[in-house]
Order: sequence, then C-alpha cells, then structure tokens
Amino acid sequence: MKGFRKMDEMEKYISYKSVFWTYAYMVAFLAVWVAIDLFNKVSAGIPLFLFVTQMLVQTSIRFALEKRMDGKDE
Repeated sequence: MKGFRKMDEMEKYISYKSVFWTYAYMVAFLAVWVAIDLFNKVSAGIPLFLFVTQMLVQTSIRFALEKRMDGKDE
C-alpha cells in the first residue's frame, strides 16, 4: 500500500491560495451577516459568535505556530 506523496511547491501554493480565499469568503460572509442583523435590529447571536470565535482560533493557532518556529533555522 502506497502512502501519501509530498506535494511539490506548485501544489502547496495552490492549496495555500484555496484555503486563503475560502477563509476570506467565510469572514466576509459572516461580517455581512452580522452587519445585516445589527442593521435590522435582530440578535446577531450565531453569526457574531462564529465570527469572533473563528478569529480567536485563527489568531491563537498563528501565534502558536510562529512561536514554535522561532529560533529554528529552516
């Protein structure tokens, strides 16, 4: 049984870009949803919760990965 092969640089770039644009779409969609709910004076509970928690998760993971990479020569 063969394992997974390593991605080359082009595949990594394509994968990174697709994740980036998917994340950007999700952030924009949630921001618009929260704005519409607040404009209509409707409780923005679920979209606001998702928006805030996904930003916290993204920031904490980025911080942890940057801290792990500090001091390593790669």
